[in-house]
Amino acid sequence: MGLLRFIKKILDTVLAVGAIVSMVCMVVTVLIQVFARFFLPQAPSWTEEASRIFFIYITAFASGLALERNAFVSLGIIEQYCKGRLLFFVRLLVGCVSVFFALLIAYVSFEFVEIGTMQNAPTLRFLTMDYVFISITVMMGMVGVYGVIDLLSIIKSQLCMKEKTK
Repeated sequence: MGLLRFIKKILDTVLAVGAIVSMVCMVVTVLIQVFARFFLPQAPSWTEEASRIFFIYITAFASGLALERNAFVSLGIIEQYCKGRLLFFVRLLVGCVSVFFALLIAYVSFEFVEIGTMQNAPTLRFLTMDYVFISITVMMGMVGVYGVIDLLSIIKSQLCMKEKTK
């Protein structure tokens, strides 16, 4: 389990740094846009698109961390009425379905990324859209990875509870 914790810690750090760098870039871009609208005759058109792309990457990097920290909306009412083994099976089912769909979307998104290699961003002509579309793969891949980690945690806690009752 030590190796898994080490890998998870590195992954947490990489995702947090990616989210922070994306946030800083978005703030700088928006500040450029605000400054240009007030003090220049015309605001650069690329700032709007760049801020949108940075926002997408903030979401992509932070989605796995949000799952890991239980920051997504959950159905607390179900957990309130489900106890014991039923709660375990409900959490296991929800986790399995979430992981399945996340990894399915991550896999299918590679085709979307391929399409993006042939397209350029409208105002950022140097940027091909595959760099934007890969954010879907990153986001859903991280949700899938953190979902698997959560499933392992659910199973481990259930096994620990069984050992305590013996």
